[in-house]
Amino acid sequence: MLSLFRFSRPAWAHGTVIEYRPAAGFEVVARYDDGTPMAEAQVAVFAPDNLREPHSRALTDAEGRFGFIPQHRAIGRCKCVRRGMALW
Repeated sequence: MLSLFRFSRPAWAHGTVIEYRPAAGFEVVARYDDGTPMAEAQVAVFAPDNLREPHSRALTDAEGRFGFIPQHRAIGRCKCVRRGMALW
């Protein structure tokens, strides 16, 4: 399976953290900066060639995780939102 990233890559914004992990497809782990998972956060995945309209939408699980297999070699963006806290 194609590995999209060699290592986990955390990103921070507004007291939140999103981590991308190589998996069978692609896994996103969203949590607040204190480590609390962003459970049931809305996830929007954008294709590299269209950053305006989401390619797909879903919710994170109780641990703040969301996994998918992209149709492209890479994703354009992934956005998670929970109670007004958003991260890209």
